Amino acid sequence: MFLLLMRIRLQSAKNSLIDSLRRHPFWTLLLSLLGVALFGVVFWLFAGLFYFANRIHALNEISYQVFYLLFLFLFAGAVPFIASTLLHSKDYSLLFHAPLRPRAIIASKLIDATVTSSMQFMVLGVPAIGACAYALKVSLLGWLLLPILVAQFALLPILFTALGLLTLLQLLGMRRMRSAIALLNVLMGLFVCVIVLVQAQHIPLHQDIFSGGMLTAPVVPKIPTSGIPRVMPSAWFVSLLRALVHPTAQWINVLSYLALITGINGGLFMLCLKLGERNISSASIEEGESEGVSTAQATPLHSRWYRYFAMPVAGLIRKDLLYIQRDTLLLSQLAMPCLLLVVPLILIMTGGVDAREGFLPLSLSMISIILFMQTSILSLSSIGIEGQSFWQYLSSPNSGKQLLWAKFVMSTLLSGGVSALFILYTVIIAHLEWYYALVLPLFLLVCASGLCGLGVGISAVFPRFVYENPAQRVSVWALILGFFGAVAYIFVTFFVMLGAWLSLEFWKPDRPYLIWLLAGILHLALTAYIVFISLTLGAKRIEKYQWEA
Repeated sequence: MFLLLMRIRLQSAKNSLIDSLRRHPFWTLLLSLLGVALFGVVFWLFAGLFYFANRIHALNEISYQVFYLLFLFLFAGAVPFIASTLLHSKDYSLLFHAPLRPRAIIASKLIDATVTSSMQFMVLGVPAIGACAYALKVSLLGWLLLPILVAQFALLPILFTALGLLTLLQLLGMRRMRSAIALLNVLMGLFVCVIVLVQAQHIPLHQDIFSGGMLTAPVVPKIPTSGIPRVMPSAWFVSLLRALVHPTAQWINVLSYLALITGINGGLFMLCLKLGERNISSASIEEGESEGVSTAQATPLHSRWYRYFAMPVAGLIRKDLLYIQRDTLLLSQLAMPCLLLVVPLILIMTGGVDAREGFLPLSLSMISIILFMQTSILSLSSIGIEGQSFWQYLSSPNSGKQLLWAKFVMSTLLSGGVSALFILYTVIIAHLEWYYALVLPLFLLVCASGLCGLGVGISAVFPRFVYENPAQRVSVWALILGFFGAVAYIFVTFFVMLGAWLSLEFWKPDRPYLIWLLAGILHLALTAYIVFISLTLGAKRIEKYQWEA
């Protein structure tokens, strides 16, 4: 039965590809070539990193660090995909009434969750693992086993997360499904915080980072930072790759690590099947979805800040905010990154870092990660949350530009506002000069607008309004291009600020604030241009969008 369901999934993917080639051959081929190009660029970037690491005799340590970060990347983002695929799929009523064993249904859903959660990993993690194998010069057997290794690497964090969710459902009951998902998000956030906390204690932070101006000295981490990457499950895969360099001489290590990885994945898979078969059914899913649906009281628009926008935009912003308030899955996704701010607070409370020397750069790093994650979650999913009600909007006299402008304003104010509050708190704790309380929040708001403009525009160019569960409200291409577009924007921002800092170091002008003002104006102009282009292209696309079958 399980193989039958997998054949159906593969046939569905094949039919989707054939349909895309038939309806949009040019764009399908162009995007496929773009995907191959992105894969190649990422591969050679990681190959360059491993080459440099080999030159400084740090290839093994860098390999452990890269696999560790990829494992955390998969682990931290697994909750929404697991929860949506296992608990919010619309085809359960059909599957559970078909002559299929419940265990086969749960097994197919776990595979679905792995594929859905690994979309970004396919373009980022797969070339990284391939570049590592290339740098280590693994044997032919290693290259033949590499697809199995990649599949097992992607499956391991998914199974850990699924087991945690199913265990909470077993303890709390299906009636408290939303509470179980929220609790799992909190536990995952705390776990990541603990990992980052331990890792941060081994990273030296420069004491004069704000001594002569903004970012006057870089933060230089040492290698190795800690022993955590060597004890995490990701280390097993590095050890297996290293053993595959000379498999005939290290065949015992190869077999041992293969048996260890396969055995743990198999054991986790069987535990998930056992718990899923006991808890999940069509009736229990319907019962759990009715639990704890929050409601919001209607308030007149003139009593809120919405009145400062035109009426269609104000109504759309208010509607989206109410949707986020009611959607516990999306709300927990937005709240989980905020737990990262606990890391520098714990370090300063326990005396691990000084308020100015260590807390400030670490807090800025955590706030940057929070901003990146929240803008990605909000902006990329802002279009997809419309669902099939989007067709009602198209039949209204409102334009696509108004819709995207409302999405852009909502996501920018929400994500940028949270980061601005966090940065103000950081300025107070670190006892910085008063002008940082003005400059840093404004800088973060500009960055938030650039990231949200990119996300909203890309998700409108590659929309997805028909999906089986909330984890699929963002199309694959919007997910991939949104990630790389955001990274490219961050690099542009970094080089603009780096250019200002280098100008101050080499020219040493009498009025250094003019250099920072010029850099700020250039950054603002680039951001405005990116937002304008993204929203314009997105509006043209959705105004001509046709019904998805």
